[in-house]
Amino acid sequence: MRTLIIGQPGCSQCKMLSMSCPDAEKLEPQPAELMALAQMLGVKSLPIVVCTGELQELMDKFKQTNETKGN
Repeated sequence: MRTLIIGQPGCSQCKMLSMSCPDAEKLEPQPAELMALAQMLGVKSLPIVVCTGELQELMDKFKQTNETKGN
């Protein structure tokens, strides 16, 4: 599974998250690309985090998250 942190250069929140998650890849697309992605997703703040992988990996990850929350 890949975890991507999508942000912009100079964003303190993006930097803090990427420092606390060293295994995640950090992407800094061009501002127009970032704005288009944020607009498409309805995101109003940075960073954007994307997890991608095989279906079973993703299902297992969400199952772990729900179990941790007590759901």
